[in-house]
Amino acid sequence: MFNTLYTKRTHIIKHWILPTILLTLVFVTILATAQSVIRTESNEELYTKGVDYRTVLQSGQPSNQLKSLEAVDPYESLSAIVVLYDVNQNVLGSNIVKSREVPKIPSGVLDYARSNNVNRVTWQPYSDLRLSAVAYKVSGNFNGFVVVAKNQEYTNARINIISKYVGVAWIASLVILLFINTLKDEKNEEKKEVEVKAEAKKTVISSPKKIEVLEKINTKSKIVKSLKSEKISKPQTVKKSVAIKTGRAN
Repeated sequence: MFNTLYTKRTHIIKHWILPTILLTLVFVTILATAQSVIRTESNEELYTKGVDYRTVLQSGQPSNQLKSLEAVDPYESLSAIVVLYDVNQNVLGSNIVKSREVPKIPSGVLDYARSNNVNRVTWQPYSDLRLSAVAYKVSGNFNGFVVVAKNQEYTNARINIISKYVGVAWIASLVILLFINTLKDEKNEEKKEVEVKAEAKKTVISSPKKIEVLEKINTKSKIVKSLKSEKISKPQTVKKSVAIKTGRAN
């Protein structure tokens, strides 16, 4: 009994639990990698524009640079918004449409940029608006900060789509695993049935008494039914008559 339980447990661990864990780890890794790539692509645009704006501001006038930028509604557009701050963190201007207020960035973001020249943050000025932002310190003809930000809605939408695809692929893999293991189990059962049948047939043929017992058995066992259907005949016992001659020796 204990040997059977141990065998079943080993079979379940080897053919079900371990493959399921491995598949899950593979798909989790794929999902994490895809999310990282999508976020990196989104942030690269902010880094590039931030560096370009900082370079221009170091040798130009902030008001002239802002006039050349297209007005952006951060709620409706996926384009980047640009906000200029002076050294005291006061807003000098932005390319945000006039119908929208300039979001107030936490002072700690610019303090970190002052010490490290750059700071990347996820910024949520309002409950219904979440931005990816990069803040750069500007030194030169203009001293202050430039913040380039972008609505995360599009990025999050791409991540959600990828997550759904990966989830469907993971479920499909588990279904395929179930199908393959079921086929293997059926083949193993058939093989085991054949082996047991052959062994039982060999044992029955070697013992005439077991044939009589088998014929009287009323069971649903496939092995016994198969043996009965073959109508194994009892071994014939041949009696040899021995003529004994008695005589007196000459």
